[in-house]
Amino acid sequence: MNTRILEEIGLSKGESKIYLALVEIGTSTTGPIAKHSGVSASKVYKILDKLSKKGLVSHVLIGKTKHFKSANPKNVLNLIKQKKQSLQEKEKEFTTLLPELQMKLKISQKKAQAEIYEEFKGLKTAFDEILDTLKKGEELYTIGIPPAKGIIQRYFIHFFKKQAKIGFKIKAIFNESARKTARERKNKYATFRFMPEGIVTPSIINIYKDKTIINVRSEAEQIFTFVITSKETAKSFKEYFKILWKQAKQ
Repeated sequence: MNTRILEEIGLSKGESKIYLALVEIGTSTTGPIAKHSGVSASKVYKILDKLSKKGLVSHVLIGKTKHFKSANPKNVLNLIKQKKQSLQEKEKEFTTLLPELQMKLKISQKKAQAEIYEEFKGLKTAFDEILDTLKKGEELYTIGIPPAKGIIQRYFIHFFKKQAKIGFKIKAIFNESARKTARERKNKYATFRFMPEGIVTPSIINIYKDKTIINVRSEAEQIFTFVITSKETAKSFKEYFKILWKQAKQ
């Protein structure tokens, strides 16, 4: 029998093997248990002791020899219930700490800082943060979106759908060559314009609140995402955006 489910509820691989062996062979001494479970004889006693403490194994003395027996498999359900109760208690405990932790994070993030994320997962982390932060009516400004396909385009189609559902606004300037990309992302809360023909930005710049996100793709197709937390930096890029917005084509 597969030991996976027992391991997922907290038993070790050895504990799972020995418990299942006892279920199958019934009351037994350590020799047959070791043989049936495939666990080395030197470890069997120690594992049986752990299982006994978890209420999954009992023993009787026949003569001077211990014979071990598995508890009713329903006892495994008790383990699951205990784990569930423990997780619920930890959830309640952490929930009470959450406001304090969020406040401390907010205070620490008021200081100017820069972070670097790599590859698609890093990009996703930065943009998921936008979805978690911006509220209805707030704005995201983007400069220099190039044509996109594959996992990048699929993610941003999903991003724009969630953005529309939240109701925050996007003003984005795409490269002229990215009109198809823009069409696939369009919604009523997103306004797009395009760079003049022949002008291509070397990176994508995103600005919201006090954050500036700069996406750069290297010649080796590596993706780097820089996240700058600074009111002054965000303000200067917003001014840059306004200039380009006026020059961009509708």
